[in-house]
Amino acid sequence: MWACVACDVQFEEISTSVIAKQVGAEAKRLEDTMPELLGFVSAPTYWRAGMAKAFAANAVLLKV
Repeated sequence: MWACVACDVQFEEISTSVIAKQVGAEAKRLEDTMPELLGFVSAPTYWRAGMAKAFAANAVLLKV
C-alpha cells in the first residue's frame, strides 16, 4: 500500500465481506474454507495469520 502511495499508483482495499461473497464463503470462515477452494490440500504456512485473506483477494481480482 505504501509503495502504491509513493509511486502514485491507484489501489483499493477490499473488505473481507466482499471477498467472501465473491468466492462463495462466509466472511468469518475464510480461513476454514479457502485452502480447498484454491486447490491446496491443506492450509499453507501462515494461512491463519492473514494469508487466507490475501489469497482470497487475489482470487477475486483474478476472477478465479
